[in-house]
Amino acid sequence: MSLSEAQTKRLEAGLEKALAGLPPRLLHAAVAVQDSLKAVVCELGRGPQLWTNSGRAVVLAGGFSTEELERAVETMAPWSDDGMSGVDGELHFRMLLTSPAGPRGLVVYLHRHRKPDTEQLAHALKRAVHEQRTAVLVVGSPEAREHVLRESASITSTILGLSTVVVDPHGRIGGRGRVPDRSIGPAAWAPVRGRHEVLEMASGLLTHARPRVLVTDLDLTDDAQVLVAAAGDASLVLGLPLPAFDAVPDALVEVASRWPLAAVLARQDGGVESVSDVRKAVARARR
Repeated sequence: MSLSEAQTKRLEAGLEKALAGLPPRLLHAAVAVQDSLKAVVCELGRGPQLWTNSGRAVVLAGGFSTEELERAVETMAPWSDDGMSGVDGELHFRMLLTSPAGPRGLVVYLHRHRKPDTEQLAHALKRAVHEQRTAVLVVGSPEAREHVLRESASITSTILGLSTVVVDPHGRIGGRGRVPDRSIGPAAWAPVRGRHEVLEMASGLLTHARPRVLVTDLDLTDDAQVLVAAAGDASLVLGLPLPAFDAVPDALVEVASRWPLAAVLARQDGGVESVSDVRKAVARARR
């Protein structure tokens, strides 16, 4: 499918912003494969690489110099303590490649705004809220989960009009930088660094701020039980590190047996499959 002129201009503008400080030859090469570009990798003494969604890497001629790295690091500042940097209002983010002697390169990851099936997702979320499900569990590949979590925050805060907060580990959902990406709508954005900060921040918000909806992505299925137990009157939308419901861990079985849960299976093509009762789905999967 060919891109319209307006779409092409938006992508080029986004790439120019994300790759600010890198050599112009990199931007020109990135624009040529922009519809499938996933990341740009620059490391001292090696030819810069363009990684595409198909897994193919395009290696450019000529090494990446110390002067080019210094210029890029300065242009892409500020960098956080975890060696990450982002572009305000975008989902692109950068990561330093470090050694004991200091930075030896950087990676710029490019996240596409791939909207899942909004109508189906909105229906699943409305039903879960109406049936007072404690949580909607989102399973699928990491990228597909992130798209669904992002869109869920937009739907609950905009379409459903519910106070929503996104506890965002490492900028997976709302983007890096100093302001959240517009794709999460008016939802409040609480960026955190890792697993323990997710639990601490989410538990604190549920206890004191009492949002109507809390959205986050979890690294361990066991952590779902901690948050579900602390949910109170809030509805949770929790991304779980599971590809599907065909191999259900014991932790999920216990959570599903104690609380009323719904689920959404996020597919790579943007489709979603809703599960109205996780307890029944788990029982079927474990037969």
